[in-house]
Amino acid sequence: MLRSLEEQARRLRHEQRIGQQIETAAVAAATGIPTIRARAHRTAAQTGIAASAFRLIVFNVEDYDLGGGFSISTGRYTVPQGAGGYYFVHCMATLVVGDAATIIIPSIHKNAVESARGDRVTVHAAGNFGVMASDVMELVGGDIVDFRIFHTDGSDASTEVGAQSNRFAVHRLSV
Repeated sequence: MLRSLEEQARRLRHEQRIGQQIETAAVAAATGIPTIRARAHRTAAQTGIAASAFRLIVFNVEDYDLGGGFSISTGRYTVPQGAGGYYFVHCMATLVVGDAATIIIPSIHKNAVESARGDRVTVHAAGNFGVMASDVMELVGGDIVDFRIFHTDGSDASTEVGAQSNRFAVHRLSV
């Protein structure tokens, strides 16, 4: 029974991807601008996020990926070849820290170089703290975009469990 349910879920995901590809083709035909977008989230805590350097947050579940640029194994988005343009990128994560006086800085990186920084947060007690960064970025085919967090907690931090707390989204706005 479990195998049958897994097979049904796989078929449904496949049908959804085909539907998304048809929608993408229809929008591209109507507007002349291919719709390229992706959104992913994290379902489990990412542990071992070391302090004092920007650390990659890996979003391990795709919500959708029209254009095929997002990798759940790396948590990175690679702009498809020939799909350059202006993209809106939005990333958020909730970090669990154990020390007071911890600084948390979210950052969007392009080709492993910091490109946009979100608001710096200074926390005064242990707990869970949400941070985000957004930007409109000019990207070309092959550019790689990811989300990283810097913190000064005295020990390794982790992300909070929950898809609503940890998200990555990218949407092509124009060519």
